[in-house]
Amino acid sequence: EFVNTCDPGLACIDPGAASAACDPKIAGCCQPFCELPGAACPNPDQVCVPWFAPGEAPVGQENIGICAIPK
Repeated sequence: EFVNTCDPGLACIDPGAASAACDPKIAGCCQPFCELPGAACPNPDQVCVPWFAPGEAPVGQENIGICAIPK
């Protein structure tokens, strides 16, 4: 519901994109950031996907990802 709802190291994302483990009736689901490429994620339906759109990552943050269901 709010930007600061999740603990540090987690981001609130759409439950449908996060994991089948998330309740689809809630506004968001806190998921961990991860390091690209190929970091392990907590749920079997997740992979580490880029947090930033291609070419939009700030310098030095190109390897930041979020654990989510791949598109």
